Amino acid sequence: GQRTQLWWDLPVRESLALLRDMYDLSPDRFRAQLKRFDEVLGLDELLPVVARKLSLGQRMRADLACALLHDPRIVFLDEPTIGLDIAVKDRVREFLRQLKAEGTTIMLTTHDLGDIEDTCERIVIIDGGRVIYDGSLAQVKDRYARERRVHLQLGSELTVTELADRFPQATVTAGAEGRREFTVAFDKAELTAGAVLAGVAQIAEVLEVKIDEPAIEDVVRKVYAGELLLVEGRTS
Repeated sequence: GQRTQLWWDLPVRESLALLRDMYDLSPDRFRAQLKRFDEVLGLDELLPVVARKLSLGQRMRADLACALLHDPRIVFLDEPTIGLDIAVKDRVREFLRQLKAEGTTIMLTTHDLGDIEDTCERIVIIDGGRVIYDGSLAQVKDRYARERRVHLQLGSELTVTELADRFPQATVTAGAEGRREFTVAFDKAELTAGAVLAGVAQIAEVLEVKIDEPAIEDVVRKVYAGELLLVEGRTS
């Protein structure tokens, strides 16, 4: 996290070696862990670098290796993907999913809601030091992120009225290309994307489809803006 485990004036390799001795890892296990971290974090290029010369993203990669070197059963990570480029961030998230699948408990504190969506099953939202939600991430999505948007590119012309008449429970808007481009917005509890596509296909040729789902970030943003009150959903 934000407090490094690296010794400031030592190469990353030496910091890891010290942690190896602290955790009493065998040489074979240590080498296997370094190989694993290199595959996910690109660790090899950082090993000879003195810690104080690392960039923020490089330090986060090295610190992740330090935190996970001894295969802990519980891992606390503070902003684990801060400073990482998109490619490395995706690899780190995939690695965390692997750890979770292997039985490791992971606790994240992060402002990057992508980390939570990709990794976590439970979410705790804190505002002003007060817990305002503690429950299932799936429950938050199911209750508060129900809107879906189907963007359609058609091969023939229709009007907004024609589409709206077929889907009275949805909101239909025209796109940039007028009578050939539309967006159908609806509550997933009342309508499905499949039903929209099937209904449109009966009256027009569908050339392209894009389906948007709200991210958990949208829900949390509304909570902090006072636009949404989450119902308490504590998990055991």
